Amino acid sequence: MSEIAGEAPPISIRAAAAADHAAVAALYREVWMETHAPLQPPEVAAFRDIEFFRRRVAGLGGTMLVASDAAGVAGFAHWSGDLLGQLYIGRRLRGSGIGHRLLAMAEASVKEAGLPLIRLYCLLGNDAARAFYERRQWRVRQILGRTAETAHGPVPTRVWEMVKPLG
Repeated sequence: MSEIAGEAPPISIRAAAAADHAAVAALYREVWMETHAPLQPPEVAAFRDIEFFRRRVAGLGGTMLVASDAAGVAGFAHWSGDLLGQLYIGRRLRGSGIGHRLLAMAEASVKEAGLPLIRLYCLLGNDAARAFYERRQWRVRQILGRTAETAHGPVPTRVWEMVKPLG
């Protein structure tokens, strides 16, 4: 566990437990709807109800860390192998440095595993997220076509594949 000093109340970072899944799913959905839904076709957001996020969180393998304060879970990061799959920070902890801290912990873990780089997919148009990563020495390697789930099947979407060498 890690705490950020000087904050009131302190923010702790710890490994996620099954008991955190509901809070993580709720936060994931809230931030996704704020930051990703406006960049996707409406049918993608319509498909992503709370049950979608609960199933997704329950099915994640790899490593997940949660950031919390006295009010509860307010951020999380998840990665598997060299892929950072999620880094989401709720409004109340944005600007606290917790996103940077979670990202640094994911990078360190991937490096300790002996992998030469870490990568992620950033939804094309999510300029704030791209700038966040670029300030931390990530770069766009390529634009990739991906798909997003809807009730009527997948729809095409595009992402920046971003990478950071860890050597």
